[in-house]
Amino acid sequence: MGFLVAESSLWSFQLLNFALLTAISAMGAFTLNHYMERSEDALMERTTTRPLALKILTPRQVLTLGLILLITPLPLLVYCCSLWSALLILLIGLIYLFGYTLLKPITPYSTILGAIPGALLPISGELAVHPIISPLTLWMSVVIFIWQIPHTLLIVLLRQNEFQAANGAQLPITAGPVPAYRQIVWYCTTLFVLTPLPFIFGYIQNQVIMITIMLLSLFVLLLARRVAINQQDLNYRHLFFYLTAYLPLLLSVTLLT
Repeated sequence: MGFLVAESSLWSFQLLNFALLTAISAMGAFTLNHYMERSEDALMERTTTRPLALKILTPRQVLTLGLILLITPLPLLVYCCSLWSALLILLIGLIYLFGYTLLKPITPYSTILGAIPGALLPISGELAVHPIISPLTLWMSVVIFIWQIPHTLLIVLLRQNEFQAANGAQLPITAGPVPAYRQIVWYCTTLFVLTPLPFIFGYIQNQVIMITIMLLSLFVLLLARRVAINQQDLNYRHLFFYLTAYLPLLLSVTLLT
């Protein structure tokens, strides 16, 4: 997303390189996540089909593969894009592994730390083109950061028994569901407040599109309030799936306009 803000072109060899190399590095981080959580994965239904949980691969094989995938793209990113972009991709992987994965069984603040890597991706994309970060890219990063927290809390609420069995320390586990509902409403309210900023600062000039985006964000807020008032799995699922569709739709419309 940040790359497109800077480049304004979907047909770019540099964009292809950035997307491919970033995806490979992300695969490495996810693979190392599987290695670090192999004991917990065996206890959770949603992760029992992972290769380590099924004992298809050995921990050493997964560790080796993860390190290769994480590190190998970095010199190529320096060559094809920029040093700053490559360093930020490395930082994203390190925060994901040591700020999120490692701390998940220890503190509920791991959810906040886990939202940082995704939020840094648009900045890394723009740094691949030039060293200046635009306000629109910063807005996208903040939106992605805010969006990830209710999204993660909903996953925990939907799989609460599994996370408890795996000794998770997420907010619904350590403090109960009520504080989680409040957090979901608070972050969804923040999303609604952030939505009109591209229009206010002139990045979106079409009023119809802006009103449409505001209505999408308002619906997120209404669903979040329904979750807080009526705590049922069905309401969790409605908000979870809507949030999953909401973010790419919001960012895509912003970029296209």
